[in-house]
Amino acid sequence: MRRLLLRAIVPVLAMALLAAGCASDGGRGIVAEFADVGDLVQRASIQQSDAVVGSVGSIDLVQRGSEWVAQVKLRLSDQAQVQEGTRAVVRSTSLLGEKFIDLVPPDRPGPDLPDGSVIPTSLTGKAPELEELFSQLGGILQTGALEDLAMLTSAGAMILEGQEDNLGRVLDQTAKFVDSLHAERGSIASAVADLASASRTLAARTQTLTRALDVSDDALGIVAAQQRELDELIVQLDRLGAPLGNLTRAHKDDIDAQVKAVLKVVPKLFEVRTTLEEAVEKLPEFTKLFARAAPGDYVQLDILLQALPDLSGLGLSASSSGESSASSAPNAHQRQALRTILMGAIR
Repeated sequence: MRRLLLRAIVPVLAMALLAAGCASDGGRGIVAEFADVGDLVQRASIQQSDAVVGSVGSIDLVQRGSEWVAQVKLRLSDQAQVQEGTRAVVRSTSLLGEKFIDLVPPDRPGPDLPDGSVIPTSLTGKAPELEELFSQLGGILQTGALEDLAMLTSAGAMILEGQEDNLGRVLDQTAKFVDSLHAERGSIASAVADLASASRTLAARTQTLTRALDVSDDALGIVAAQQRELDELIVQLDRLGAPLGNLTRAHKDDIDAQVKAVLKVVPKLFEVRTTLEEAVEKLPEFTKLFARAAPGDYVQLDILLQALPDLSGLGLSASSSGESSASSAPNAHQRQALRTILMGAIR
């Protein structure tokens, strides 16, 4: 009997001594707000990593907006390591044991909470209790869902009867598939990140997408209005299909030869793609300045002379050999007029 009394008194004395120590050695006082504390009582222990680091000072009911919460004052010893992001969870010491508060450290350590800090309801909670589980199970049994579960189990057994080998192969393939997903988790994470980036881009371009959809409606209206013409176009394309097919078959060898020749040229073009890009960038400027750089070019002269409607007024004529005779050579005034015409066309 004395041993039983000692076992009951020793924990109480330890709690009292710890509370007195917290009050005398300058321990911290922190407030934790719970939506539900269950059967938690005053002077209940506060534990961290299965070590007692304080006790519950008081439990008060306070209002936060439109909700009522339980405000629990925690008296902690100097040994307690309570950092920003620490979670406070109400647990039981055993299946039917007393309640205590378990301080769970955050994943990423932060600065210590100073005296008087508040742990909000977003970082507090209560572990599920056996009574709650039995209550939920009783609700399921009262609805008659147990009979449905039995029928489902029986039906599953009938379906799987004689399919043990197939089920084993399915499970093996599932395991391989899961291993493949695990091996490619980096690529999957990258794909998800890209998808998230694309979603953000689409969200930022909402107005552009809206305008595109509006234009699409107008375009569909135009297509609907020209349905008859489109039907006729499809019919004509269908009629054209047979001759094109015959033509393609007749020149199959030539087409294959051209495709093979193109396949040989494309890699070469790819190798000199940098040079081609530079040439294309400089081509407009070269075309613009070429006429000024070579105003006496004979090819250009011939083209411009052919474009002139009548040169009789200038006394000019072109011989078949491209050479002008001495008698038809233009004088200074005519040369100046021709130069003006040519440079005007060049400009």
